[in-house]
Amino acid sequence: MTNESKYVLDVGEANAETSRRGNENYNPDTQVFLLNAGLQPGMRVLDVACGEGIMTHWLAKQVGKDGRVHAIDENDLQLKIAKKNTSELDNVFLENRSVYTLDSLTDKFDFIYSRFLLIHLDQP
Repeated sequence: MTNESKYVLDVGEANAETSRRGNENYNPDTQVFLLNAGLQPGMRVLDVACGEGIMTHWLAKQVGKDGRVHAIDENDLQLKIAKKNTSELDNVFLENRSVYTLDSLTDKFDFIYSRFLLIHLDQP
C-alpha cells in the first residue's frame, strides 16, 4: 500500500453538483448523528478529508468560540474552497495533509470526524 493515494473522483467545480446533492442528502442525518455521539461546545475536533469545508463550517459552529476544528485534506483545490466556506470563522485551522500522516499529528482531539474519505482513495 502506498502513502501517496490520490483522489479517484472529481473534486472542485467538476464535482460541484454531486457535492451539493450529497450535502443535501447526507448532512442532516450526519449532523444528528454527531450531536447524538457527543459533539458539544468547547471540543477540539479533527475533520479528516474535509473536502469543501461544508461540514467543517457546521462543526466549527457547534464547538463555538471555545472549541477548534483542525481540518485536513490533501487536495489544494478542496482546501481553497474550504477556506472560502469557513473564512468568517476564527476557530478553524485548515491544513494540507494526507490521511496517511495522521500519526504525526501532535495535537489532542476530543472528537474525530470523517465522511466519504474511503471512496476517494485508490488504496484505502
